[in-house]
Amino acid sequence: LKYGDYISLTKAWSGYINDLIPDNLLDNRSILLEKIKRAELLGAEVSVVRADAPSMIGLQGIIIERSARTIRIICSDGRIRRLPLTAGLTLQMTIHKSSILLEGRILVDLTKK
Repeated sequence: LKYGDYISLTKAWSGYINDLIPDNLLDNRSILLEKIKRAELLGAEVSVVRADAPSMIGLQGIIIERSARTIRIICSDGRIRRLPLTAGLTLQMTIHKSSILLEGRILVDLTKK
């Protein structure tokens, strides 16, 4: 797997999320979070801005897999990292050129085992 192979997926995700979430919803945090929680995240480019493990802070990559309690990202160096969706994890993503911060626990899907 190569990071460059996922760039087109990121471009497609950007169009998808911008269509799913109108820019006038960016100020309504509760609706915004509900939409993101239910959205497909494969292809989203994220940065880790806070984590329980200091080695995860600063990681940037494209989400390539989402399970009930983790996501996997591919970083620009080609390494794949698993990130636990916990209260200690905060991700940054961009929607409509606005920076959005998400706590990992918000993305936990309790319906999956």
